[in-house]
Amino acid sequence: MSYAFDLVHLPPGVDREEAYEHMQQQKANSFEHLSRSQRLGPIDPAKEEVKRRLAAALQQRHRSLKTFEFDYSRIAQSEGISESEARRLYRHLELNDPQLSIRILLFDDEAGTEFAFSGDAGGCANALRELWDCLEIMESAGGYSTHDPQLGKFLDLKSDFGLVLKSVCGVEENRGSAE
Repeated sequence: MSYAFDLVHLPPGVDREEAYEHMQQQKANSFEHLSRSQRLGPIDPAKEEVKRRLAAALQQRHRSLKTFEFDYSRIAQSEGISESEARRLYRHLELNDPQLSIRILLFDDEAGTEFAFSGDAGGCANALRELWDCLEIMESAGGYSTHDPQLGKFLDLKSDFGLVLKSVCGVEENRGSAE
């Protein structure tokens, strides 16, 4: 079973439901209606630096997270584009922990995580705790708010762990070991 979280970057004063709806509309528009070159947009060095800093913070806390290295030459060849265009199209950062089946994607204005742990309930709970800590880092260091599309709500990372744990792993939170 796969589980995902969407992270929305919230500029000051913006309602997170409104920001999430706007992000979803942008995604739909960018892939259905815009050409590849229109989707690229300009590269913002400040956003590139924010992604690098956030990835470094995540990897500093979770050494098992490894940066995925894109093979830009292969991408260019398979998509019939130049290598420089491949580097512009695939400039998001991807962090993976294969043992815990965690994948984190950092884009310019949003982020996402995927979690597909297939072990026992205890292992699932431990992996979710690791991912939860990553979500906390992304919220505090990246200015994101976490949306759970499976539950259809924004999460309060201080109080919603038990709800998500039951949804993902099928177990109740053990208050003594969950924090």
